[in-house]
Amino acid sequence: MIKNAKQTLEWRRSNVLELSNEGRSESDIARILQVRVATINTDIQFLKREAKENIRKYIDERLPFEYPKCLVGLDSIVCKMSDILSNADSDSRDILQATSVKMQAYVSYDKVS
Repeated sequence: MIKNAKQTLEWRRSNVLELSNEGRSESDIARILQVRVATINTDIQFLKREAKENIRKYIDERLPFEYPKCLVGLDSIVCKMSDILSNADSDSRDILQATSVKMQAYVSYDKVS
């Protein structure tokens, strides 16, 4: 495909995605972009396949590393909040905030594990 045609295709698909995100129908998008509804349908099918590929790639390549990082981060938060709670110099506001954050970390930990 020549460069200009590829750029036009990418531009159209980008606009299809944006207009679809606004809640417009395929016929509205076709009218706005001055193309056939079948062209918009083809673009939407392409965008869906591309989105599925991106999700699959994220799940296969990135998520396995992000999950343990999340758990380590939550453990770190719990430890820091425990330090605040056990510190004799902590005032009541710090203790209340640390307790709240620690509880939220536990809830988050339960959701990811």
